[in-house]
Amino acid sequence: MRVLVTGGAGFVGRATVRALVQAGHAVRIVSRDAWPSGSLFDRLGVEVHTGDAQERPVIDRALEGMDALVQAAATYRYDRAAGPAMANNAALARTILQASLDAKVSKVVDISSLSVFELGHSPVNEDTPLASERSRGWTDPYLRSKVESERVGRELEAAGLPRVTLHPGIVIGPEDTAMGTSSGMVTVLLTGGTAVDTRAPWVDVRDVAEAIVLALDAPVGSHFVLTSGVVRHRDVAKLVDELTGLRPRRRFISASGVRRAARLNDLFGGRLSQLPDRGSIDWLLDNAAEVDTTRATRDLGMEFLPLRETLADAIRWWAEHDLLDRRLAGMLAPRAR
Repeated sequence: MRVLVTGGAGFVGRATVRALVQAGHAVRIVSRDAWPSGSLFDRLGVEVHTGDAQERPVIDRALEGMDALVQAAATYRYDRAAGPAMANNAALARTILQASLDAKVSKVVDISSLSVFELGHSPVNEDTPLASERSRGWTDPYLRSKVESERVGRELEAAGLPRVTLHPGIVIGPEDTAMGTSSGMVTVLLTGGTAVDTRAPWVDVRDVAEAIVLALDAPVGSHFVLTSGVVRHRDVAKLVDELTGLRPRRRFISASGVRRAARLNDLFGGRLSQLPDRGSIDWLLDNAAEVDTTRATRDLGMEFLPLRETLADAIRWWAEHDLLDRRLAGMLAPRAR
């Protein structure tokens, strides 16, 4: 199958491209950079279509001759300046998905998020209601942008878009060159100091990529939530300590304490800390205690990598590529040459 991957130069995108090529598919990506990720795509035989995915003519040209689309293009950041960038996610999704509908591709795999589902439900599954303007957490720019993108997807699906949707949790793993929000949750635990006493639905980036490949053969209209499990940060810290052999001193702050700190930080215009504004952290603090992945394991055939393996591979890779102080990797640090 000939597959176009939007967002192919990103963290999830690169893992997806590799998995698609290994599965025997011909892959094209859209990238602003004519030489994204060094020689990776050259080695894999991937065609790079240079241009901005927000521009409809760029997507139209990139879709020529393609059988399927993987839509993985979106902004994901949790910092005080991220709101305007994430507000464009829904418009980006509409441009790409509408172009795919018009091009009559045979299958679209759309990468959504577990964050689109309304808070207060547990376990979360594919039938959990979407968050809405009346929902707690709606002021979170990322949550709102992903819900709005999901609405676009469902609207175009009703118009005939052959869409399968994946809802991953917090994606981590090796080869995260940007070391963004998700990786930051782990590096905070590695360095010690202050951490949030909350939980997260973790998923390995390689599992997300595998699910995308499998979703190319899934029935149109299917939705699949993706996570290896919901784990509290305290328990992630224990895993990290076992893997590294280190025991950094940590202090865990409750969700209510984080909200109080965020409120105070808001009063000072964000000058006291790097915390996002108070309205932007509800999902990170209050996501579901359980996620039911029955459909992914039963219907896609997914077997999720254990979090321990994901953490070990990620920490080792970060240290090998000098994205993490090697001393913090402890027993996982590469040997000196």
